[in-house]
Amino acid sequence: TQMRAADDAVRTNNHPGVKLELSATGKTRNSVDPSKVEDYTKSLDLAFSRAGQQHDKARLAIVTSLDALNSEIAGALRDPKATSADRVSENAQARASIKAMAPAARTQAVADLIKNGDHSTVAALLSASPFVTGLDAKSLTILHDLAERHFAGSIAERRDATQKVLAHIDNASQDFVSRFSAFKPRNNPANAAHAIAALAKGKAA
Repeated sequence: TQMRAADDAVRTNNHPGVKLELSATGKTRNSVDPSKVEDYTKSLDLAFSRAGQQHDKARLAIVTSLDALNSEIAGALRDPKATSADRVSENAQARASIKAMAPAARTQAVADLIKNGDHSTVAALLSASPFVTGLDAKSLTILHDLAERHFAGSIAERRDATQKVLAHIDNASQDFVSRFSAFKPRNNPANAAHAIAALAKGKAA
C-alpha cells in the first residue's frame, strides 16, 4: 500500500518539467527540467512525508496490539496465588528441587511439568532468577516458549501472526524508501543551485 501510494504521489507524468527516459543501461529514469528541480523535490518530499505518516500510524497500531498480546501471555503464565503463604513455601521447595538436579536434567524436568499442566509450579520456576533455579538463559527461553504454547496457546498464535505482520510492514517500508529514492535527482536536492547545474550537464537521474 505504501509503495502504491508513493507511485501515485510522484507519478512523473503528473508533474510539469519531469518526464521518463531510458538511461544508457536501458533502464527507465527521471529526466528533470533544471528549472523545475526545486519544485519537483518539494513535491517528492511532501509525498514522502504523507506516506511516512500513514506507515507510522499503521505500525503503531500493530505494535500496540503486539504489546497487548504479550501482556495477555504474561498474565496467563502468572500465578495469582503466588504471594499466599502456602504457595510461597511450595515455590521455594520447587525451585530448590530443580536447582539440586544435574544441569542436563533441569530443563526436561520443567518441560515435563509444563506438559502435565502444573501451572503454579511452572509459574514459580519461570518467574525466578536463574541463580535460584539453576536454569540458564537458553533453557529459560525454550521453557518460556513451551509454557506459552501450553498455557496461552491461542494468544501465542495471535502474537506470532502479529509479529509476522510487523516484519512484513518493516520490509515493505525498506522497499518503499528504495523505490521512492529512484524518483529523486541523484544530487543533493537541498542545494538547488548545485542540483540545477548538475541536471543541466545531464548528471542527475
